[in-house]
Amino acid sequence: MDQEVSDYLNTYLDIIIEYSDAMKESKFITAHLNREFLIYTGFRAITHIFQINYVYTNDLDTSFYSAQKAYIFYLEYLEQMEKTNMSHDLNYTDAIQFLYSKTITQLTPTENLKSVLKYARVSKLIDIILWSGGMRTLKKKTILNCFQVDYDTVLYCLEIAQLRKMDDTEYEAFLSDMYSTLKKHTCKDLDIQKIYKIRDLNDSLKLSTKQWCKWLITPH
Repeated sequence: MDQEVSDYLNTYLDIIIEYSDAMKESKFITAHLNREFLIYTGFRAITHIFQINYVYTNDLDTSFYSAQKAYIFYLEYLEQMEKTNMSHDLNYTDAIQFLYSKTITQLTPTENLKSVLKYARVSKLIDIILWSGGMRTLKKKTILNCFQVDYDTVLYCLEIAQLRKMDDTEYEAFLSDMYSTLKKHTCKDLDIQKIYKIRDLNDSLKLSTKQWCKWLITPH
C-alpha cells in the first residue's frame, strides 16, 4: 500500500469510528427497530461523501469534515422526523440526497482528478470487515492490519467468515489470527477453494479461530 492510500485509509477509519460511536450514543438510533438499516445507510452515505470529496479536492481534512458534517446532519434529520411524528413518512432517499446537497454538490474538481478505483477497494474491504450481522466494534489497528496482507485473500477469508457466527471478541481474534497466518502463507485458486471450504464448513466450526484460519488457506 502506498503512502497516499495509507493516509486515506487512516483518515477514513477515523471518521467511520467517530460515526459508529455517535450512532451508539444516540438514544433515537439505539431504540429504533430498524437501527442496523439506519446505521448502514448512513455508513454508506458517509463513505461516498468522504471518497468523492477526496477525489475532487485531494484534501483529507476537507474530506473528514465533510463526512463529519454529513453524519451530524443525518442524525439531526432522523431525530427531527421522529420529534415531529413524521418518521413513518421518512424517505431514506430524500435523507441521503439532503446530505449530498450539504456536502458535495458545490465541489469543483481539481486539475489532477484522482482515480476512484483504489479508494473504492478500501471502502469495499472496510464494508466487509465491519458489517457482519450488524456493525462490528473493532480496534483500529486490527482493521489496518487487514490491509497489510494480500487483498484478494483477505476478501476470500472474510466472505467465508460471514458464515461462522462470532461475537465481536471472537471476530477480532479471528481477524488477528487471519493477519498472522496470511503474513506467512498465501492462498491460490481462491474461487475453487471457496467452493470446497463452504462445502466442508460445518466440519470446521468447532476449531479455534487460529486453527480455522489455517484451515481456510490450506489447499483442499
